Amino acid sequence: MPEATPNPQARVRSRLTPLLAAVAGGALLVHVVAAAIVLGAVWHGQGIGDWVAFYAAGTMARTGDAARLYDTGAQAALQHSLFGNDVRTFAFPQPAFLAYALAPLSRLSFGASFFVWTTLNIAVTAALGRSAWRHLSGVPLGPRAAFVACAAVSTPVVDTLLLGQLDLLVLASIAGCYALLRRDRPVAAGLALAPALVKPQVVVAIVLLLAVKREWRALGGLAAAGAPLLLAPAAALGSGILLDQARLIASLPGASTDQAVMAGMMINVRGAIVSVTGASSPWLWAPPLSAIAAASMYPAVRAWRVRPAADAQSWAIALMLPLICSPHVHLQTMVLLLGAAALYVRAMSEAGRELRIEPVLTAYSGIAALWLLSVAGVSLMFAPLLLAFAAVVRRWPEPDEAAMAERQPTARAA
Repeated sequence: MPEATPNPQARVRSRLTPLLAAVAGGALLVHVVAAAIVLGAVWHGQGIGDWVAFYAAGTMARTGDAARLYDTGAQAALQHSLFGNDVRTFAFPQPAFLAYALAPLSRLSFGASFFVWTTLNIAVTAALGRSAWRHLSGVPLGPRAAFVACAAVSTPVVDTLLLGQLDLLVLASIAGCYALLRRDRPVAAGLALAPALVKPQVVVAIVLLLAVKREWRALGGLAAAGAPLLLAPAAALGSGILLDQARLIASLPGASTDQAVMAGMMINVRGAIVSVTGASSPWLWAPPLSAIAAASMYPAVRAWRVRPAADAQSWAIALMLPLICSPHVHLQTMVLLLGAAALYVRAMSEAGRELRIEPVLTAYSGIAALWLLSVAGVSLMFAPLLLAFAAVVRRWPEPDEAAMAERQPTARAA
């Protein structure tokens, strides 16, 4: 019998995959080294990352000083007293209920509280990974494993863990809301979304989606759980606490390095402009950011109007909007992109399109490379994010009935 003619694409992939795997391994090594440095510093008692502000806020709430949560001078003085004068001080713009939630951890030493919080974040990562694995049951085993593994150790996840940030919890809250809405439990979906209010700028797009689809019961559930969270501290501390928070948030758009805003490392167009020009004036970055937001909202609302409330594309769009439209968004919030990517990959499977390992490895290494570039002083993450958003809006895979019929026995077995 004549020998089969080699497939040129398969031959290229056979050569490319090991190279991409090696590059991804290098990115993973960078993450491991960064983790070793950060965990070593925390082990020796050094205050590092956003957990400095969270720990200080919890301390204020525990010691009865929560009325000064949004006083940057009081925050800086407490952080210096806890960690020494060399610590980089952080503002605390989050809602006051977070400080009360973190108060019990402030009874521990900084290092012990950080490791407890990191353990919680790792548990959330594992739960999200398990959920993604089940969500992608129709994807072949190799690409499925590559996607979930790369997502679990991606730069945004590692960044969230090492800074002691909140974004994994926010993503879990949004994922719970989406899952419950798909099960036609709108009130429970709204309740599940309430914890995400620790970062209100992330929740705005979800709320707008629910409003466009007139999911009033879901919004009612969110209000029922969210209003007490946001307003109870004002009842205890006085309405002035809300004004203090508003003033602090209003001061952040014009900040660059003060209060550890680090605008030049943001993943939006603001980060690109500040990193290149060195100027943080809103007059420079607010017009292009507003233009991007306006241009993004039109196709978003148009898609939301014609698609069901629990449609995967609608939620992928809502997850990505804060990444390109929010004036204050850092790398850790890109965990939302992982959620959008999982929705997109499942749609690819349902459309009969193959997910290959090579793009997964390329995306994993590319995000790490762009992060290193921002550390070096040039933030360009907004450009690929805009391209990804355009792909979600304009090139969403449509279901293929024949492919879905073939998937049914496999899905039932899984």
